[in-house]
Order: sequence, then C-alpha cells, then structure tokens
Amino acid sequence: MCDFSSFIEEINKYSKGVHMLYPAAPYSCIKEAERELCVTFPQVYIDFLLVYNGGELFVPGTELHPVKVPALLDSPGLTFLNDIQNNSLPDMPETLFIFADTNYGDPICFNFDKQDCQECEVVQWSHEDGEISRRWNGFREWLMDALDEGSMITDYDGSDKDLI
Repeated sequence: MCDFSSFIEEINKYSKGVHMLYPAAPYSCIKEAERELCVTFPQVYIDFLLVYNGGELFVPGTELHPVKVPALLDSPGLTFLNDIQNNSLPDMPETLFIFADTNYGDPICFNFDKQDCQECEVVQWSHEDGEISRRWNGFREWLMDALDEGSMITDYDGSDKDLI
C-alpha cells in the first residue's frame, strides 16, 4: 500500500473546513467503479481511495470525484467518478480519464497512455484551449503539488494570504 503520510500530515495542519475529504471507499466499490468504467486504476490511486474517497481541497477548490458508495448516494451536487466519464470535453483524447476538477473548470486526468500497474501520468486538460496544459509524473506528485499551490493562497487557519 502506498504511503500517504506526507499528504495526511499536511492536511491535518489546516483548520476544519479548509478541506473536505470523504472516508475510505470499500474495495468492492472501487472495483465496481473500474468494472462500470472499463478501466484499471493505478494502484497508487486505489490506495488513496482506501484512505480518502475523494473530496475537496481548499474548499471551494479542487474536487476529487469519489466512487459511488451507499453513504454518499444522497449527497446533493456530488459528481461521482462512476458517472463523470460520460461528460468528457470535446476533443479530449479517450486515453484521458477524469478523476478531479479544478475550481475553474479544468479536468485533472490520468493519462492511460503513460501508465504502469502502480502509477500513471497525471495531466490537466485546459477546457478553454482543448489541450493538455500541465503534466505530473504521477498521482502522488500531483496531489502534493495541489497542496503546495493551495498553501500559497490559504493559511492553515483557512484565511486568505496577503498576495503582494
């Protein structure tokens, strides 16, 4: 199992409400999502879902789509990972798999063209330009980068930093 202790340690520095992460997804629900979507998630992502079933970083911020689990089915406005692929953007390659969205509308995707069983390249698809705008070597790198970027504008207490 992949170690997310650095992520968890950083998340725990923030006041309640800055981030909203859902409890672990059962392994059976993760496998059901893979079956429904006809994909195999990288192991690092499965390991993450077994700790946090998605959520939101820097509310309102980047939304990591959860897999369908009974406890979340009645949540209004929640977009499940199981359903998001039906809403792919025009011109987006089929090898890109959306697992998150930025607060300004760009999907964050696994690039299944660059995947092994453990890890997968992560890309940001520009919804305005219709092309890849950023790349990360893998899920953990993207996750920590998302925290680093958010920490530039949000203090641990949740207040906005003075940007001069």
